[in-house]
Formats: sequence, structure tokens, C-alpha cells
Amino acid sequence: MTPTDPCERAQKIRIAAARMAQLVDTTLSLARLDDRRIEVNATTLDLVSLLHGICKRIEGVSQAFSIALTSEVFQLAVTWDSRLLDQGFTNLVANATKYSGESQHVEVLIAHAAARRAVDIEEDEQVDGAVSAPCPSRA
Repeated sequence: MTPTDPCERAQKIRIAAARMAQLVDTTLSLARLDDRRIEVNATTLDLVSLLHGICKRIEGVSQAFSIALTSEVFQLAVTWDSRLLDQGFTNLVANATKYSGESQHVEVLIAHAAARRAVDIEEDEQVDGAVSAPCPSRA
């Protein structure tokens, strides 16, 4: 065992614990939705940063998968409930990894034109040479 192994293990445990906490929150939110008691707490947030975090989180759980995040803009401010957006996009990206087939490659594309914003999540059966990078580290 190398000296970095305990640090790496601790990081994996933290990621798994955060994911479990999120799953509990998601389950509670779905129960509230079933009871028609969903709360929307709209705030301004950066959609690029949110999707970057989701990609990194899913890559941590599904390490065999390649998840590429491509954005036309560095930041994209939107006003919505960050918890609900996180829940929805996490579900979409997780489903894309689940159905990506043998390629094990998912692309998340963020576009912005005038008043429209678009997020496209694609699972590739075969990567067709499109240039994309893994989720970049953001400080």
C-alpha cells in the first residue's frame, strides 16, 4: 500500500457518502412530488458549473465511463431551483451512461443563443471523431 492509498480511499468514501446523501434527498423529493408538495426555491446559478459537478460526480461512481462536457460559454446564469435541476440532470446523465452501450461514452453539450439555453446529453454507441474533452477541473 502506498502512502496515497488512504487519501484516495478517504476521497472515494467522501464521494460515495455525498452520493448517498443525494439519493436520500432525491427520494424525499420524489415523495413530496407524489404528495404534490414540491417546493421550488429559485435562485440564480451557473448551469455550466452545475453540470460540471454532475459529470464529475457520475464519473466518480461510473469510472469506466467517459463523460465529456462541452460548453459554448464559460458560465451560464439561469434562475431555477438548483436542487431540482441537479436532480433532473443527474438522472439524465446517469441514464445516458446506463444506455451508452459498448462505447461507454457520454457527451453533455451546453449551448446558448439569445434568450434560449440548451443542454444536450447524448450517449454514443461509437464516438465519431468529434473532439471533446473530459470534464475539466475547475478551481
